[in-house]
Amino acid sequence: MMSQSQTSNALNAIGTLIGYIGTEVATSDFFERLLWPRRAYNGFILCPSHIISMALLMPMGGPLHKAALSTLDGFYKHGLYERGQLGHMLGTSFFPDTGLEYRVYGNRNGGEVGKKEYEKEWVRSGVWVNAVVRTPFPRKRKGEGEKEDEEGGLKKRHVPVRQKVCVGCLRLFALPPGERYPAERTILDDAGRPTVRTYLALVVTELSAIVMAVLVAVLWRSAYASLWLMPLALKLISTIFTVEREQVVVPRPPSPGTVQEDSEKLYEIRNPAGGFVMIEGQDDVVLQFFRHHGHPKRSKAREMVQIGMVVAFTLVFPIGLVCSTLWMDDTLQKVWVGYQLYATMAMYVYRYAGGHLWATTAEQIGEAFLKAEEQNGSGEMLITLKGVGGGRIGAKLVRTCHNRYGEAKAYVEELVARRSSPLPEAFSRSSTACTKTPDTDTCESGKESQS
Repeated sequence: MMSQSQTSNALNAIGTLIGYIGTEVATSDFFERLLWPRRAYNGFILCPSHIISMALLMPMGGPLHKAALSTLDGFYKHGLYERGQLGHMLGTSFFPDTGLEYRVYGNRNGGEVGKKEYEKEWVRSGVWVNAVVRTPFPRKRKGEGEKEDEEGGLKKRHVPVRQKVCVGCLRLFALPPGERYPAERTILDDAGRPTVRTYLALVVTELSAIVMAVLVAVLWRSAYASLWLMPLALKLISTIFTVEREQVVVPRPPSPGTVQEDSEKLYEIRNPAGGFVMIEGQDDVVLQFFRHHGHPKRSKAREMVQIGMVVAFTLVFPIGLVCSTLWMDDTLQKVWVGYQLYATMAMYVYRYAGGHLWATTAEQIGEAFLKAEEQNGSGEMLITLKGVGGGRIGAKLVRTCHNRYGEAKAYVEELVARRSSPLPEAFSRSSTACTKTPDTDTCESGKESQS
């Protein structure tokens, strides 16, 4: 049997080891969620999958000081500690940067149309690009990958697969005001103020900590229950003082008969790890998502409060470790160390199970596109992004799936080359599927394209 002193020393050693191991797994994603809560939880709904995964795997009560220090270093490098509105937020946890570039191709008619490539620009936070790139890969339907031979029988089609790559053909356009659209296909602008949904999601993420705090308060009648509630308190304070952001602007749609499709441009985004995104639309509709949509409106007071919350998270674990080492009895110390071990294991699962997408706007849009794709084959069902004033941006997505990156690249180059003539069906208002190419699996009704 271990003496009380030996037990306490062993628990202290375990707590220190957890602090060392746990701090290596935490990423800056935790603080991107903290500083942009509306986007982080915009897709949260009261369904078992969201509640269970978020309640069990998203507590911030573990050792986060390394990730917090990395976030603070980013603020320093971008000059956010300077007075006034000095410094810039792009590339920090306030306003993450995808690091992707986009290319612009001009009008469809005219001499060098379709050949001239405009200057490259940056996608920045790009909510639509993130959503399309991270949309789950099309689920294979029954019979897909087979084709009829000359005698009417079925035989397997064997095509060597090097890398499954999708080309997403996305069309964005302003919708007429006053029309009603289904709620299940409506995405709320995530640049607005936090909503009841946001606060409810925050409580769910710390549900495990809340349960532990209640048990400690009831069974031990100890004020140390507050240690478990500190992360939730910091999240709520940060959300209350979150910075205002540039919201989506919905331009007035052209009157019928005056639509100038020639003025629409094609935007190409290449991501070797996640395929291609081709966006078609008017400048005033598309470019805002590459520039200022979601950018924080500078407010030094709010910025310092939120930076202070990041600093506070560097202290949550050390304060708990000191309290457990010096003042907690052995039983309560075991409870605290056990919870830290659980929180650390949860961070490992969260990191490698795609937790950075859970309940986000990108996940919500991606799931809506995937559901539309499964329902009508082409995925062309209308998805709407609703602005604060009631205006809406419409979006339709059609995807083609390729067995090699080179094939996908060649297909994209073919789309660009066709800009000198009317757009391929994928970009027309009446489109039902992307243009078919050899050795390409199309998402239309589970069929394969033929050579």
